[in-house]
This record gives sequence, structure tokens and C-alpha cells, in this order.
Amino acid sequence: MNNDINPKLCNNSIQQLAERFPELNIKQIAIALGINDKLMHQYTNGSKNPGPERRKEVEDYIHKLAEELLNTTL
Repeated sequence: MNNDINPKLCNNSIQQLAERFPELNIKQIAIALGINDKLMHQYTNGSKNPGPERRKEVEDYIHKLAEELLNTTL
């Protein structure tokens, strides 16, 4: 896991998220949130920047996913 933060990416936290955690399936996150997957990929490659509400929506989903993973027993 690469925890280095690229200062160039600080204005697009979804892009930063995708780069730091490549194991996340961006298309599945988009589907879960009802976001067009092409738009989500534009966020992750930096060609579009999400607004504050969209970033918060993705953040909340990632936190929910993290809770589910923490509560998983194998």
C-alpha cells in the first residue's frame, strides 16, 4: 500500500483514493452510488473534478465499506 500523497492530487481526493488503493473497484463504487461509471473514471484520471458533495458521498461509502470489512470474519 502506497501511503505517499502526491501534492498534485490534493484537489481531487477521488483520484488520490484510486491511486492509493488500486485494489478498489471504481466501477463497482460508481454502481453502488448510482454514479455513471464513465464520470467516476473521469474523476479518477483527473479529467473532471468532483464537487464537495460528490466527494463526501464517495467518502461516506468508503467508510461504510471499511466498517463492513472490519466486521468480516473469515
